[in-house]
Amino acid sequence: YDYARFMQDELGYIYGPYNNFTDFAPVNEHWHVDRVNRTPDNQLQHAWMRCYAPKYAYAVQACEELAPRIEEKFHFSTAYCDVHTAVAPWDRVDYDYRTPGAGTFAAVFYAYGEIMLLQKAAWDGPVYSEGNMHFLYSGLTDGNYAQDRGYNLVDNPWLVDFDLRCMHDLCCNFGMGMPSMYYGQDYNYGSTDAEVDASLDRFAAATVAFGHPGYLTSEGGERRSLRYYWLLQQLHSRYCLASAEQIRYPDAQGHLLPTTEAVATGAYARSQLVTRYSDGTVTAVNGSKSEQMRVNAYGRELDLPPNGFAGWTADGQIEVLSAEHLGHRCDYAVTPAYLFVDGRGL
Repeated sequence: YDYARFMQDELGYIYGPYNNFTDFAPVNEHWHVDRVNRTPDNQLQHAWMRCYAPKYAYAVQACEELAPRIEEKFHFSTAYCDVHTAVAPWDRVDYDYRTPGAGTFAAVFYAYGEIMLLQKAAWDGPVYSEGNMHFLYSGLTDGNYAQDRGYNLVDNPWLVDFDLRCMHDLCCNFGMGMPSMYYGQDYNYGSTDAEVDASLDRFAAATVAFGHPGYLTSEGGERRSLRYYWLLQQLHSRYCLASAEQIRYPDAQGHLLPTTEAVATGAYARSQLVTRYSDGTVTAVNGSKSEQMRVNAYGRELDLPPNGFAGWTADGQIEVLSAEHLGHRCDYAVTPAYLFVDGRGL
């Protein structure tokens, strides 16, 4: 309780607990074998290590009972409700014939959605979850790790329209998940400074391309953590609160193509894009690993290297650039809150 007061009342954070209603341990005081999902062959359905999957109907009941009790005790203002948006609802189907909606994933989806609404009501604040299947829960959750492990965004083309047009206005998903979600747990970020920079530049560039707030990285050490924080913090405070009005993909000649034409011609596979938001904020990102991005973006001439990006606001208050000058990568952010410059060793 004292720590919650310190985090919220003194430091001003929106702060809350980890909880979930998807992993049910036999040591739990609420344990009963009839509160566990059944598989098609009538066995207990496993979940996380040492846990089983609770029946979705009971999960709603448990959240409705326990979350208000936790809130009464600690007075939180948010919570991280893990796992629910990481698993597909069809992976938690209950085949127990005694359960309402048995054998259907719709029953799971509605139950998990109800849990998120109960969470918001309990904390009187936002609820976040793990992500990966979070597109189904956009708006029911307020944000998730913005991960998509099934698609391999590291190597595959960045087609951002579904994220920006269907999910962006309903919730605020962060980073690309964390770097280990984007690259994989065992990824080698590089053996030289240049290689580590390239890995984390690509992570930051993808974050901007998909319209997400930044994730505070630690993989590259403190200097890089600060670099990506200061580069993105003010920029994402604008584009996260606006709708994507125009999304354009440059072709090899620098023509900005609408999505339909970019897909038809294959230009989208370059992973280069320019997005203009409803408040006039513009972001430009070069997700190519090998090609320069030379375009005129809404009146600005840009020459971005692989994994480079730029952003600016219509009122001229925010200017961000991560690019090259005289062949050397450098970064700057001019904002009302701070000025940031990183010459990366020069």
